[in-house]
Amino acid sequence: MRSITELRRQVKRRGPTPETQLKQACTRMMKAHGIFSFPVTQGMGSYPGLPDRIAHYRGQVYYLEMKTPTGRLSDKQRQFQAKCTVDRIEYHVVRSVDDIIEIFKIPSLFKRR
Repeated sequence: MRSITELRRQVKRRGPTPETQLKQACTRMMKAHGIFSFPVTQGMGSYPGLPDRIAHYRGQVYYLEMKTPTGRLSDKQRQFQAKCTVDRIEYHVVRSVDDIIEIFKIPSLFKRR
């Protein structure tokens, strides 16, 4: 008899994962505001813990790790984040499009009174 975990692995997911949806929404937001960014591809020989995206904006480089609200950084990602902190490189864990707005200080369409 198979475990529930094994059965869940066999069920094909329809549509993108929540993390993929977040990546797509954030990428669209950055592109719409002229923020140059590109994905970091992982593979054999790549450095462990690299972020999902790198962005350049107004003379600054940003490393962006996309996580769902419940997603957690791996040990390697935390180590990479610590290295960035020591080197004074902007590293952000992005959990929503609002985080992108805050990180890049994108002006809001709705002004507070």
